[in-house]
Amino acid sequence: WGRSRKITIVAKDPLKLADDKRAQWPQASTGLLTSSLSAVATPTTLDITTGTATEYDLEDYETTAVVLIGSEIIPYTGTTVITGGVRLTGVGTRGIVGDYETPKSAHAAGDAVQKCAYFQAMKVPKVIQVLLERGGNVPATYIDYTTWETEYDTWLAGFTVTRLICKPEGVTSIIKELIPQSNTWAVWFDNEAEEIRYQVVRPLDYNELIDTFSDDDNIIGGSLAAQD
Repeated sequence: WGRSRKITIVAKDPLKLADDKRAQWPQASTGLLTSSLSAVATPTTLDITTGTATEYDLEDYETTAVVLIGSEIIPYTGTTVITGGVRLTGVGTRGIVGDYETPKSAHAAGDAVQKCAYFQAMKVPKVIQVLLERGGNVPATYIDYTTWETEYDTWLAGFTVTRLICKPEGVTSIIKELIPQSNTWAVWFDNEAEEIRYQVVRPLDYNELIDTFSDDDNIIGGSLAAQD
C-alpha cells in the first residue's frame, strides 16, 4: 500500500529471468589450479582446488567438457572428487577442441580454472532450453520442449550448431545472436497459454490460418490521434 492507498503491481514474463544482468552461461567457476603446468606438459589429469567439486561435472549435453586457464582451452571427459577439490580425467590435446584452437602456455598453481560451455552439434531449441533453464533459472513448466523440437525437426531437420563459450556471457545476448544465425523466427512468452513459444522462419503448416486484423475489429474507436 502507498500513501494514496493504492496498490502497484509490476508484472513480468518468465523471460525476464534471462536478462543479462541476472543470468549468465556458463556460470562463473571458483576453482584454482592445484599445481603448476608447463607449456609443453601433456597431462592426462588435472587437479583443481575448489569447495564445489560438482561445478566441473559434465552437463548432460556434453560428451567432452572444456576448461579455460588463462587464454588456453583444455578438453576433458570426466571428473573424480579428491581431497580439497576435483580431478579432471581424460584430459585431451591442450589448446584444441573441435575447430577451436588456442596457443598453449605455462600456468602457475593458483591460476583460475573456468569451466566453459561446449554446445557440440546440438539442435537450436535444445541450446535455448539449456540457456533459459540453467543459465536463467526459468522454470521448466514454462517450456514445452517436445513442441519446440517437433517444430524444429519439421522444418530444420539435420541443422545443428556448435559453439564454445569460454567465459560467462549474458543469456539474452547469446540467444539474440543465435536467433538470426539459426533461421529461428522468435522466442516469446505466450500470456494466454502461459508458455514460452519457439518458432522457426517457415511457411504456414497445412492446418494453420493467418489471423486477420481490421479497423472495425481491432482498433478501439477514438483511441487514435493523428499528428504531423
